[in-house]
Amino acid sequence: MLATRPGTDTIAITRTFDGIEAATHRVVSQTGGMASVIKDAKIAVLKPNFVAGRSAETGSTTSFALLKAVAEEVHACGAEPVPCETPGTEFDREATYCTRCGVCVQACPLPDVIDLKTLKVNYKTCQRCLLCYEACPENAISVRGYSGTRRPL
Repeated sequence: MLATRPGTDTIAITRTFDGIEAATHRVVSQTGGMASVIKDAKIAVLKPNFVAGRSAETGSTTSFALLKAVAEEVHACGAEPVPCETPGTEFDREATYCTRCGVCVQACPLPDVIDLKTLKVNYKTCQRCLLCYEACPENAISVRGYSGTRRPL
């Protein structure tokens, strides 16, 4: 884990031998504490990378343990931690979980309904049979207004 403080020469590097939360608290302390960042703010917007939708171990998204530790540091300074995403980059389940395996296309009884390149569905020809939804091994397909359980394959 590496942390820097903009405008200073402070850099902290630590190993996570004792867990992500403990390492995060240690790095925050080594870089001058959260109070030096928060100052007198009442709210701190935390912008984790949850859009990626992959496990934190892949390095493509923020670990929940890291977010929790940063939120604890912010709260200890008297500010309210507010996790949020940038407008327009809301979590896109299809784009983040889809591996483009093609199982959904094979399950669909109609041709040219699902485009694997763009991950778009042609809603003019889709009959909403949900066979693609039920067949997807990654649970990457979400259907607005449908919260039914998937049938086991």
